[in-house]
Amino acid sequence: MATNDANFSAGTETTVITGGATRATDAFSTSGEVTALSSNLYPFCKAVLSCSYSSAPTEGDTVDLYRRDINIDSTNDATIPEAGFEYHYMGSFAVKDSTSQQYVSLNSVPLAYGDQEFYIKNSADQTMDSDYTVKITPLTYVPAA
Repeated sequence: MATNDANFSAGTETTVITGGATRATDAFSTSGEVTALSSNLYPFCKAVLSCSYSSAPTEGDTVDLYRRDINIDSTNDATIPEAGFEYHYMGSFAVKDSTSQQYVSLNSVPLAYGDQEFYIKNSADQTMDSDYTVKITPLTYVPAA
């Protein structure tokens, strides 16, 4: 490795969304399903979606990831993403035409400085089972040894 090369340094993986109910087409996860993440040292992350469908969605349909910044002005938060206000879009997980449990990752997803929550929108054409999760692993660069 050359001088001044950089390596990834990973933070602790956190489950930021845990399914509480089935998620219909075009429906967002709810605030009761999310866990906040604080990111002061990590500029980006790897996000992993785990989900299944009782009826297979169309190949290549997506589940979309959104971020909500919280505590941005003292204890005041940004608006929760919803239909018509799909703000802070972070990326899309492409799903397979399968009813089996799927694991899909997004790399280099930007994180906000400070506290944030994540939400998903089921943009697939089938209802998502309630067993979905999203896990975030914060990442940063460190100098190589």
